[in-house]
Parts: sequence; C-alpha cells; structure tokens
Amino acid sequence: MDPQGSSGKSMESKPASPSDLTATIADLKKAIARLKQSEHRSSKLIAALKEREEYYRMVFESATEGIMVIQQHVIAYANPALSRLLGVPLKNLISQPFDPFVHPDDRPILLERYEKRLKGELVDTGYDFKVVHADGSVRWLQITSRLMTVKGEPAVANFLVDVSRRREAESKLEAVIEDLRQSEERYRNILHTMQESYYEVDLKGNFTFFNVATSANLGYSSEELSGMSF
Repeated sequence: MDPQGSSGKSMESKPASPSDLTATIADLKKAIARLKQSEHRSSKLIAALKEREEYYRMVFESATEGIMVIQQHVIAYANPALSRLLGVPLKNLISQPFDPFVHPDDRPILLERYEKRLKGELVDTGYDFKVVHADGSVRWLQITSRLMTVKGEPAVANFLVDVSRRREAESKLEAVIEDLRQSEERYRNILHTMQESYYEVDLKGNFTFFNVATSANLGYSSEELSGMSF
C-alpha cells in the first residue's frame, strides 16, 4: 500500500507557524479577559443584590408596624412588630393561619376580603378590625393590604398598626355625644310639658324652639309660630 495515499501527497498536518500560535494565544487571552470581566460583573451584581436584600431585611425587622405576608392561608413571613402586637413568639406565627388570632366577630369579613383580593376583586385596602391578644385582651388593629407575588404564587402583604387607644377615645366621645343628646331630649320634654311659656330665638329673632304653653298663651298654632319672628 502506498503510504502517501492515492494522490501521492502526505496526510500529515502542516505544523503551526509562530504567527499562528501567537494569534491563538492572543485569542485565548482575550477570552480569559472576557470571562474575568463577566465574573467581576457577576460578583458585583451578587454583592449588590445581597446588600439590597440585607437592607430590606433590616427595614422589615426594625419596622414599628406589624408586617406579615399571607400565602395559601398561612403566615409565610412576619416581623418582630407583629409578634409584639399579638403577644405571640415569632416562631409560633410562621406557617400558622392568621385567622385564629382574629376576634370571632371580625373573622368572616377578614377571610372574605382575603379571598376577594386573591381573585383580583376590588376591596377596601385599609380598615380596622379586632384581634385577641395572647393575654386575652381585645385589641384594635388597622390593616392595610396589598396583593403581591412570592415565588411565583399570589400572596397578600399586610401592614398592621395598633389603634386601640384611638378606638377607645372614639368610643368615649360617642358615649358623651349620646349622653348629651339624651339629656337635651329629656330637658326639651320637660320644657314642652311645663305650664309656663318658654321659647328660643336666633339672632334674627326667629323662633327656633317654643313649648306648648307659648303657643297656647300667644294664641297661635305651632305651625304659625314656626314661621314667625319675635
């Protein structure tokens, strides 16, 4: 057999010239440099992401308002402020349903709004509701909720503030107003039944109030006096 082959030419590859080797080495150096630049950019990106994650974690954990993320009806994330609001250790909140902490009176509406929000329906983003603290007391919380996505699944982020003092003050004010209303009604009933005339007028002299005795003593009906001035 002819070792040169049928064409009579050698099958051995031609040795690379020094210029070819130089070009190959240069290409390899460029590729290595690009890889190093890419690794540097990746390292900077990873460091920036870690820094941002640490920042948001600090904000989350140091926030004065309670924060919890509910996903699939359980608390996926919660901060220390929520633990203080409920009087429950943080570890006992994670992966637990939130509704047992809600006062029975408000539980149905809270669950209803949660379901509607997950479906994309319009519901109130902020309102007050009652919770039962670990010590057995009832506390008022104001909740603000937002729909979000966590790991590709829908979730609801909730921000809670204790408004018990405000609700207590509002309740006391309402009680005072009701007492005043009832007192005014009682005194007006007394004035209406007394035998002596009693009336009230505004700055223009128009009758704003008068009792039955006034109408009888002046000889006018209640309808007539209502359109008269003193």
